Amino acid sequence: MTTNSRRRLAWWLLPVAVGVALWAGAPAFSDPANDPAVQPIPDFAADIAADEAKSIVVRVSFNGRADATVTDIQVVDERAPSHLGAPPLSKVDVLGESGDLIGTFNDWHPMWELGEEAAGGGETRRLNPHASGRWIAPFDRDATTIVVTDIAAADEIVRADLTEAIHDFCLAHPDDEDCLQADLAVEAVTVTAAPPIGLVG
Repeated sequence: MTTNSRRRLAWWLLPVAVGVALWAGAPAFSDPANDPAVQPIPDFAADIAADEAKSIVVRVSFNGRADATVTDIQVVDERAPSHLGAPPLSKVDVLGESGDLIGTFNDWHPMWELGEEAAGGGETRRLNPHASGRWIAPFDRDATTIVVTDIAAADEIVRADLTEAIHDFCLAHPDDEDCLQADLAVEAVTVTAAPPIGLVG
């Protein structure tokens, strides 16, 4: 067997080996709780209806790769899209008040445009000198800042303050479950002595 044949065989056997390893570590189907054949099909329509589907939208205008201007920030009644499999062109970090990371995901970069299929296969990409686009993140009442990084250039290109947009949304929707929060907090308990009892007459 030639070296090339051995390499091809190794590449074919790799997925099989991974599959066997995953199957060996999977839960036993003898347990009814682990058997997909007896589990009810999820009611996706009901799940969607129950989901408030709010998201935070940050719109940006570009005048060059390093020159981005935030043009609008809104909370909208739309479900944030899935970012699974998104190309690593921009990284979006959602931060809380103390700078803690609430969420992060990769996303498309508005300045990159997909073109016709290239001669060698796949689509061409080109960087536009001017562009506008948006980044959409799931709504979080505690979010204060969105930071977008151009991954290839390793540059922070957007830092947007979300507090005003979230405040305006919650002011307009005071009964929204995601906006409800305690207004009063017990910070200390003090015992005050009762005044002395006096008798009159």
